[in-house]
Amino acid sequence: MGVKACAGCGAEFEAIGNTRRCPPCRGQSPPAAERPSVLAAVDAQLAAIGKHADPLGAVAHVLAGRLDLGLIESGAALTALSKELRTIMVELTRTAASVADPVDELLERRKARRKVRLGA
Repeated sequence: MGVKACAGCGAEFEAIGNTRRCPPCRGQSPPAAERPSVLAAVDAQLAAIGKHADPLGAVAHVLAGRLDLGLIESGAALTALSKELRTIMVELTRTAASVADPVDELLERRKARRKVRLGA
């Protein structure tokens, strides 16, 4: 035990046992403070599409929180959870009321008038 220089990058780290590499060089996850927050990203997207109060939005919030905790041990569980979150977010985005662009509205009205005039 004690402070050692990492055999991979040379950085000093607090070694436990006969460990020769620092945690990042051993492939361990960075501390939670350094990881991007899935929950923050999901909450921002839910707010942007107005789906925070939606039941599926609440489920997405819970799933994102669990992903952020980093307590999921198996790769299969992590994959299943992230796939379900992706499916829910796609569904919420698809069903969100889209904000119409004024130019698009004018184009649609023009198209409708032409159909009426042409008898189509």
